[in-house]
Amino acid sequence: MKKVNILGNRIMIIIISLALCLLLPSLGFAQTEDSTITKLFRDSYYAIKSMRNANGVYIDALTVDTGVVDKPGCITANGIGLISLCIADSMYKKTGDSINWESDAESLVINTLSTLIAFKDSNRTNVKGFFPHWFDAESGKKAPGWGIEYSTIDNAIFAMGLIFCKNYFSSNISIAKKVDSLLMDFTAAISEDGRRLYMVLDSSGNRVEGTQKGPFNEYMIVAWLAKNVSPQNPGYTKSQLYWNIYYSDPKTDSIPKPIYWYYELLSDGGGFISHFISLFTYYYCHYFRNNDDYMEYFRNVRAADSLWWTKRYPGIDSYEWGLGAGEDPGGGSYSANAIDNNPRGIVSPHIIAGFIPVYPQSKNDLISLYNNVSPSVYSLPDDTSRKVLWRYSREDISLRCPYIQAVDFSTMLYGLASLPEYLGPNFFDTFNKIDTIFGNIETIDDSIHVDFRLEQNYPNPFKSATVIRYSLPHRCIVLLEIFNILGQHIQELVNSEQNAGYQEVTWHPNVSSGIYFYRIVAISTDNPSEQFVESKEMILLR
Repeated sequence: MKKVNILGNRIMIIIISLALCLLLPSLGFAQTEDSTITKLFRDSYYAIKSMRNANGVYIDALTVDTGVVDKPGCITANGIGLISLCIADSMYKKTGDSINWESDAESLVINTLSTLIAFKDSNRTNVKGFFPHWFDAESGKKAPGWGIEYSTIDNAIFAMGLIFCKNYFSSNISIAKKVDSLLMDFTAAISEDGRRLYMVLDSSGNRVEGTQKGPFNEYMIVAWLAKNVSPQNPGYTKSQLYWNIYYSDPKTDSIPKPIYWYYELLSDGGGFISHFISLFTYYYCHYFRNNDDYMEYFRNVRAADSLWWTKRYPGIDSYEWGLGAGEDPGGGSYSANAIDNNPRGIVSPHIIAGFIPVYPQSKNDLISLYNNVSPSVYSLPDDTSRKVLWRYSREDISLRCPYIQAVDFSTMLYGLASLPEYLGPNFFDTFNKIDTIFGNIETIDDSIHVDFRLEQNYPNPFKSATVIRYSLPHRCIVLLEIFNILGQHIQELVNSEQNAGYQEVTWHPNVSSGIYFYRIVAISTDNPSEQFVESKEMILLR
């Protein structure tokens, strides 16, 4: 039986607690909600929700001028939609608000997955399971007027949505099975010599010549998925080689590093890149988020973004910045703007939001845009009381965007979710992990074996509620309790017999801020000598 001494590390924990109290204010992260930001967060989720069809399929973009749905289904949007449901579920559990968030997110996820599986079973994918970038949202067939393109990055963002859902709803075996049946093998995107990555595959799953793409760009996500296949995968060796050449170490790997004034940046060789690229790699690629060198570049690109605006528009308000992609104001075109490549001065608020985890001032910048720059505020078509921030041009503020693209707008939702008063900066880092994925994974058995395990609570730190998950290999008598830093008993969450499998419980504390511990004691009902004891710490911030 494993024994845990809760008081043993008290001095260290007190030091950590004091450090956090000092560190969080220095970072500029406010722990209290702002009404404007809360509304913007809720309405940003609603914008993504408005792109969802009754069959669970998400379309490419929301029309904001007429409300007419004239966009096809989009595989990227479905990855984003799945992650948005995880956000909405977590916020519902945190707040109990079923009007703005989702009380039945798991069923909505299953609906989306089931429809896409039906499309796949009807041969709407290529032979390797990749979906077209665009397709008819009702049938999965070719969308009239839209081409068939099996884009590797669009499928990669979809795959990360699948993996995110599987990790987040880890106790739902049905979701796990459906996710596994939809995952594809991304080593197909890498050349046999491990030197090139392709943006497009054909219907037979072959790489399309002329679509090679060099790092650094959003295709890091494709390379990351390819790297994480099983060693038994035939493409394992080339995927490791490609990753090690281009992405394992940004300081020494073969990545162009242009300098804008005094900021060293990363590029794909074509000059300065649109800043959605670094945001996508931050939210989808676990390695990027946890590599100090990549995070240095992430901070550099944010600072360079603001600097470009002050150089281009002397006297500009400091809250007007954001070099990103999306529908152009005035309609009729789509652009990916970057340093020295933004002739119409298009401000992208979703880029500002996406940098929230490393630039707390973004929160105040969004409030200023919302309150002071009317061209940045868009009413949603089916509920004009709901408003979001979207692109506008400083060269002609009278122009409006007719569409909001899901793929670009996603970083608005992600950045806001990362605020510590909502889900926190570690929310994405917790659920975008890839242990290993397999091309054409076989469906798991409902009787899948689980081990004794106590997971880290989420969100953490948290404000009003947090979820604790654990797994049991057998039917057990379970005791789950909360203790404070002095080892004093605070609350008993579970004291009952429970079946084998994944379990979770939500704690709504009625105590002050501080460090707390949760401890599980599980004893097998069939074999009482088989016991499990473990504890973990968590941080409550009021």
